[in-house]
Amino acid sequence: MVILGVLPATDAPATGPATRLGIVTSKRVGAAHERNRTRRRLREIMRELLPNISNPCHLVLVAKRQAATAQFAALRNEVRYLLTKAGLLPSAPAGAQ
Repeated sequence: MVILGVLPATDAPATGPATRLGIVTSKRVGAAHERNRTRRRLREIMRELLPNISNPCHLVLVAKRQAATAQFAALRNEVRYLLTKAGLLPSAPAGAQ
């Protein structure tokens, strides 16, 4: 549903984390209202997860066609899984959200 790209932020300021986020939704995702809805959902998911990312980095989320029709919980789990796999989030215990 989503592809994650990560680049360490070498230009981060010394005063706090400077993680930046970019969200890409191409026309393959759907009509304009579907792309906008998908971007809003991904931004909300990242709003919850960004405070837990300790290392400053540049992130890119690329939404695939399935992201437009996916349930919010499934989309959140996918993004959380990708961030954990990239080593940006600590592993959550089984059954935790």
